[in-house]
Amino acid sequence: MKTTLVCKRLPTRKQAKSLLAVIERYNRACDAVAGVAFHMRITKRSKLRELFFWDVREGYGLPARMALHAIDSVAKALRHDPSAKPCFLLYGAVPYDHRTLSWRGRDRVSIQTLYERLLIPVVFRGNEEAWSKLMRGPVHLVCSDYDEFYLIGETDVPDPPTADSHGASESRARS
Repeated sequence: MKTTLVCKRLPTRKQAKSLLAVIERYNRACDAVAGVAFHMRITKRSKLRELFFWDVREGYGLPARMALHAIDSVAKALRHDPSAKPCFLLYGAVPYDHRTLSWRGRDRVSIQTLYERLLIPVVFRGNEEAWSKLMRGPVHLVCSDYDEFYLIGETDVPDPPTADSHGASESRARS
């Protein structure tokens, strides 16, 4: 069973400005690449990377891994519906993977920004097992009201035991 987990970030004002700058530049880069790729009718990720990687890196100042994520987001959107130009919201979610985000225990996260990595405190609740799985998978950085930041990820959790016709759970029935 899949579950979505939300983790609130607690950045300082300076860190919040850095995170907001990442979100804005990432989505501007996506929107620009999407416009050109749509008019050129290119949907292949490898071709988009070949054509736009350096433009995104230099023109938008994104780190290499984020530039690749931006191009891949465009490719995915174009493959989904090649007849419509993808539109990326200025404050849309930004994907992070294990190369651009790492967990430092349960209460802090190290995240790549435009110029540096930031160590930011986080708060989350919920299933300990689900959180430990999330810490190994991809997450998205989301901004709410321009000053609240969240990490959102999806992970698998075990299905709860179901009752059989006699009212006993499957796990007991197998014993």
